Amino acid sequence: MRDNQIQPEYVRKMRRKINYKQNKEKSLLQYPDLINRKFNDIKTKFSVLYTDVTYLIWKWERYYQSTIIDGYTKKIVDVKWSKYNDNKLVMDNLNDAINKIKLIKKDLNGIIIHSNHGYQYTSTIYHDKCLSNGIII
Repeated sequence: MRDNQIQPEYVRKMRRKINYKQNKEKSLLQYPDLINRKFNDIKTKFSVLYTDVTYLIWKWERYYQSTIIDGYTKKIVDVKWSKYNDNKLVMDNLNDAINKIKLIKKDLNGIIIHSNHGYQYTSTIYHDKCLSNGIII
């Protein structure tokens, strides 16, 4: 469809730029890749967790989903949705996942959590929460 043609309302809604405020805390924290892209070599439950944020379109609105997955079973440990891609979404997801894992595995020391280097995962609050629970980023 060319720019000068009239587009239906639902297409214009999908293409509109979504403006939202977020607290993008700049961080100099860098983490090594402890998994080395060997995602299927995990041998024990809750030894490695994978996490990421993605977006979904529902009723023409964008929502963000933060998910934490166990590297061994490939099952979802916890998932959260929000209208905002911010630290609160990721921290709520991390806190609930930690609480669920503590019910099964009392000691969290040595668990690796693997993510990209997005601002939420390199933030001080995320770093401190993982460190205080013995989780390796």
